[in-house]
Amino acid sequence: MIDSSSLRRELAAKENGGVHTETVSRVMEFLDEFGNVTVERITEDFRREVMPSRAEWQELLSSIPPRQREFLNAAAERGYFEIPRQVTLEDLADEMDITKTTASNHLRKAERKLIQFLLPYINLAAKAE
Repeated sequence: MIDSSSLRRELAAKENGGVHTETVSRVMEFLDEFGNVTVERITEDFRREVMPSRAEWQELLSSIPPRQREFLNAAAERGYFEIPRQVTLEDLADEMDITKTTASNHLRKAERKLIQFLLPYINLAAKAE
């Protein structure tokens, strides 16, 4: 993995070898707006992939408390997210011995973290199309 300044130096050295330095430089400038960005690879068939870093994923995954994670797992396993739902929120709450309000709070807090994390990447990917 290399940072953006190292990438620019490496690309300048390879410019005559067919690397599109202007395009990659614009991409790196764009990515710099997101703070600490690491480039893992660039291929000849360059395509725009917008992905969170490993550190960002780890931060998200570790930010969901055990009880919320337990509830998300139970909801997924029991079909809460299926259409139509295979289990109700009340059923899940009863199984976990919590109130329906607490179950709803666990679910909404976890969903909010996931959506707030993913939505910027979804929007960036949509712009690439």
